[in-house]
Amino acid sequence: MSRLLPISFVCALLVSAALPAQASSSCTIKFKETTLSAGTNPQTIVTGDFNRDGKLDFALVDYNGGSAGSVSVYLGNGDGTFQPKVDYPAGAGPDALAVGDVNGDGIPDLVVGNDLGASVSVFLGNGDGTFQAKQDYSAGLYPHGVVLADFNGDHAPDIAVTNEGSNNVGVFLNNGDGTFAAMKTFGVASEPYSLAPADFNGDGKTDLAVTGYYNSVISILIGKGDGAFKTYTDVPTGTAPAVVLAHDFNGDGNIDLAAIDYNNGNTGSVSILLGKGDGTFGTHTDYATGTGPAGMTIGRFNDDKFVDLAVTNLIGNSMSILPGNGDGTFGAPQSFTTPKYPLGVAAGRFHGQRKTKEDVVVSNDLANDATFFLNKGCR
Repeated sequence: MSRLLPISFVCALLVSAALPAQASSSCTIKFKETTLSAGTNPQTIVTGDFNRDGKLDFALVDYNGGSAGSVSVYLGNGDGTFQPKVDYPAGAGPDALAVGDVNGDGIPDLVVGNDLGASVSVFLGNGDGTFQAKQDYSAGLYPHGVVLADFNGDHAPDIAVTNEGSNNVGVFLNNGDGTFAAMKTFGVASEPYSLAPADFNGDGKTDLAVTGYYNSVISILIGKGDGAFKTYTDVPTGTAPAVVLAHDFNGDGNIDLAAIDYNNGNTGSVSILLGKGDGTFGTHTDYATGTGPAGMTIGRFNDDKFVDLAVTNLIGNSMSILPGNGDGTFGAPQSFTTPKYPLGVAAGRFHGQRKTKEDVVVSNDLANDATFFLNKGCR
């Protein structure tokens, strides 16, 4: 598998799904765009208040062509501008990033999946926006997606990672102090790419949804509550799902799934799978996005109270907003041009902390920068 760009997929899948009609939103969202320099091949983005000043910051990983990469940290000024980035050395080809307090000191920490380094790196936060040198843990082949969640009920966040080349999910249980036990693995469908933790069956234990890119499925791993999982079951999606997110999109109290379908670089879609509350999901409904969708985040971008989706279209060089209707359906996408190969995406209030509508930040892989879409409201 070519690793020049982590999002460069090599499968040739022929599955397709009919796309439902999408009503146009009555709200036309307006953004003010600004650009910040990043490292080489910026990938996943996360947000957090890293220096605890009440202003939102963000971090991204720089893949650096598969060589030794870095984590770039940008501290926010609260007005949509940022201090110069500070870089922290990571492993080879980092492309996955998660944020959480892994050592219980109330300070955000960062966890990186090193795609070509076969490792996971943990960066403990100092509370002033700086981070300690990385602590490395051996993972499987091509660790791509990474999340933090409590899988064994001890209230300390554990690490889960998709080992794309090993066709499994690796779990590192937290020792309670920000160090982690050796990885335990659990089988899933071929080419696991992304994962999302949530309680899908209402038993109070954390489960996992994992994209199976090659088979166009999402593998559901039901948690046992002790850090282990039951044998996975697969749920069909659109063609070549790249990223999955978990959220209650229709407000019925059950967790649903949204997966972006890369569709081999053609016009892609977002698959919505409504949860039944017992760990199973209904048939996916697909909503068209742009060409080769590769990144996705949840946020509130217009004037209503419902959550929306922001999607990066890698091949189409654009970012799309799909407005949510609150019932698990979504309106037609509103698209915005980006620099070349937009990949990572995150949402947050980077200017005006009290405003309700969120901004969007996108990492542009081949432009080596990040584009900010500062929300100016609806017109």
